[in-house]
Amino acid sequence: MARYSGSKQLQGTWLIVECQAHTADDSSLPNLKGIEFQLEKGGFVIWKNERNVDFPPTFCDTYEVYSSSFSTFVRFAGFRGSVIEFRVEKPSHQELILCFDSWIILTCKRITTKTQSGLDNSFTLTDALEEGYFSDFELCAANGHSFQVHKTILSLSLGDFDWQSLNGLPEAVLSTALHFSYSNHLPSTLSSQTAKLCIEHFQNQHAMANLVKLCQSFLKNTAARAELHSLVNSIHASLERMISLFDTSSEADMLVNAARLWQSVKQSLGEGVLVVVRFVQLCVTFTKHKSDLSSEERREVVTYFRSRLPVFVSQVYRLLKCFRNLIGGLSASQNFVLASYIAPEVEGALSVIWALAIECKNITEQIVISFRAQTLTGHCIADTLLDKEAHKLKNLHEKLLLAVKFLSHKKEKYTEMSVSSQVRSVMRNIKLFVEEIPLVIFRLEEIIASLDVSLTMAEFQFTFYNVSSKINQTISHLKEIKTEPNVRALLQQVCDLVQREELNASLITLELLDNTGPSTAHSAPPPTNEPTGADSLPKNGDLSMFGPLCREPMASKSPLARQVFLLLESQNYSDLEFVLPSDADASQVSHLVKAHRVILAARCRWFHRALLSGMREAIDRKITLPDCSAQLLSLFLRFLYGDHLDQTTLSNEQLIDLLIMADRFEVEQLSTGCQTVLTSRLDNSNVLCMLAIADQWSATQLQESCIAFIWKHGDLVDKEGLEDLPAHLRSQVQLQTSNSNTSKHHWLSSSPYSGDTYRDMWGVTSSDRSSSSRSSSSSSSSSSSKESVDLLQELTNEMRIAVAEVEQEQQEQLLENCVSALDDILGGEVSRPELLRLALAADCDINRAVNYYLAQPDPSNLSTKGSSK
Repeated sequence: MARYSGSKQLQGTWLIVECQAHTADDSSLPNLKGIEFQLEKGGFVIWKNERNVDFPPTFCDTYEVYSSSFSTFVRFAGFRGSVIEFRVEKPSHQELILCFDSWIILTCKRITTKTQSGLDNSFTLTDALEEGYFSDFELCAANGHSFQVHKTILSLSLGDFDWQSLNGLPEAVLSTALHFSYSNHLPSTLSSQTAKLCIEHFQNQHAMANLVKLCQSFLKNTAARAELHSLVNSIHASLERMISLFDTSSEADMLVNAARLWQSVKQSLGEGVLVVVRFVQLCVTFTKHKSDLSSEERREVVTYFRSRLPVFVSQVYRLLKCFRNLIGGLSASQNFVLASYIAPEVEGALSVIWALAIECKNITEQIVISFRAQTLTGHCIADTLLDKEAHKLKNLHEKLLLAVKFLSHKKEKYTEMSVSSQVRSVMRNIKLFVEEIPLVIFRLEEIIASLDVSLTMAEFQFTFYNVSSKINQTISHLKEIKTEPNVRALLQQVCDLVQREELNASLITLELLDNTGPSTAHSAPPPTNEPTGADSLPKNGDLSMFGPLCREPMASKSPLARQVFLLLESQNYSDLEFVLPSDADASQVSHLVKAHRVILAARCRWFHRALLSGMREAIDRKITLPDCSAQLLSLFLRFLYGDHLDQTTLSNEQLIDLLIMADRFEVEQLSTGCQTVLTSRLDNSNVLCMLAIADQWSATQLQESCIAFIWKHGDLVDKEGLEDLPAHLRSQVQLQTSNSNTSKHHWLSSSPYSGDTYRDMWGVTSSDRSSSSRSSSSSSSSSSSKESVDLLQELTNEMRIAVAEVEQEQQEQLLENCVSALDDILGGEVSRPELLRLALAADCDINRAVNYYLAQPDPSNLSTKGSSK
């Protein structure tokens, strides 16, 4: 099976409009109509289940699309360790039919969300707070530090709150409260201590309820991030300790001291158990806190885990190399001494492993019995998943039973051996183990070399969600029966064997052991100063302790933006006027539009300079716009005041006028939004006009999109108005059109059509056609034959052009896919022109492109040169 190359077709928001069963008498079918789900590009799925219908896929967080030779499937992961798989029937752009195990058929329709407009923008007024311009009020902290604030903004964000009560607060608390009032998000410098103080001071203030709620979320999310970060570091630290046990500095001593070597092996196994338990704890912690994290925060955490994977694999690689160098360097006499020392220990080790396997078998048997005792819910999906889980547990129980029998046989056979036979058996097994290590190392080298290419971010995300969900479900089963003698005996044996307080603390944190005394189990493991291989990571490979709570919200999601827009509509507290001349007579004033200096200065750099530099606009508090209509100014101010402009209601002319206004008043977010929307509306009739406008108003994004459109469509572009373009644009258009035609029809002049004689798709050669035409010209039907040949020639040429266009689109798509993959692998440190160069040089082969990039003497210099070009 392979990942479905057309998964982009399924991305978007879908609404379940019909739900039907395969069999008409199925009464257990839930009413799923009205449930929405959004398949995001990165592999996340977001469900909107307002009626709280009990439908297991709605508890899943991620998905993947893959195809077999027979069908296409959508798989959802994250629900109690299960993967829920739907078969896709007749996928199209507007309709999606999903089938589950011959039980339920869901018909879904694509819906367009109103929020995905190109004219949204981040909204904040913190510049006014930081610079204090146009302030009309002062607040003082306990240490005497003063803040110049604005009653207008505070009244919008805090309502009737008594601002005087803010005087005398600690500076950090007052600064955080004001920052939130001016932006609706927390400052990026916020500490956990300050967040706790904010909760303490404002928990009984209704106007500060949103700030208290954000601080509580901040504390919870920061603690979760810190715990995950500490668990990852502890895993790396354990691996480093394992490596240090077999490093070259102590190799000579170990080779002559079998006891020390065996002790190092046992310590290494103990560290390995800690690594496994820490990973289990990591998965359980992530599953526990993921519901409290936003999709953006979850994506950031998973990205951090993905960035640590190469470090983990490289540490395992170093560990195996150190162990191979140590064991492989043993002489025959040293090997005999080591085997003689280990042989008496093997019987005890086999007994311990056999006892552990017995306990695992008994525990699995208990879980299987508890599953059989569960009654079916009547929900077909839940019952199907329950049956699958019970079947998997049954298979595991059978494998454990076989393992117990195998270990029992090995233990008995080893016990019956003489001492010399035991030594020879150990020596033989050591030799086999040493011979196998190079193969494992070779496999790890292959994994390290191809990890970024073979495991994409979406695949890792789906796998991690699935594994963490399975592990969390297993721990839940164990917690339910942790009081059983078998479970307690197994955990106690493991603790006695490892004899590490960290293991006991982790098991207490997982609630598998009872906390019988003072312990730090419920806190994250302490950070370690030992090397963790972090030097091999990029600088952005660490997990930030601050999430979206400390980032500027989008205007469409900001309560402050909505209040500021209402202020524009009401025109209360206005202190500035826009003067708009009448259309009929410029000497007559049509009307005045009132605004607020502090809002305009905080949202627009041009107004910031004009209103603070002593210009006439600042003195008169009037700004005259002789060439601006009232409707255009209204749209412009609505954007500045945080309104979410709906692009579907704006014409191209209005977008162009807004683009010009954005360029004039230096509103970069508005300019970018207008260019994005105009790019989506390019067609053969308006692309030249858009190109001229983009060139005139320095709209780089729109200009590049126009050039790309012209190159792609070539002669189909309407040439009306071409002569009106500036000379440099006209020559550029002609060049792109020529390149487009040359690219599309280049194959006509190459093999197998490069000679004078070529064969068309019906197998007729040009020479045959010409001779046939000459012979038919002497007959009475020469005219009709010529028309038939001409028609055939025209059809053939049209089909060649169509095939060439398809091939060209495929090549473009292949190139874009390669560039996207390289961008994911190499990150933002390499510019797009350099990525294009790498892709073209490697013929769109990702592996070759990556190897070529890594083989360069200084890749960072290459990326810098690519950027400068």
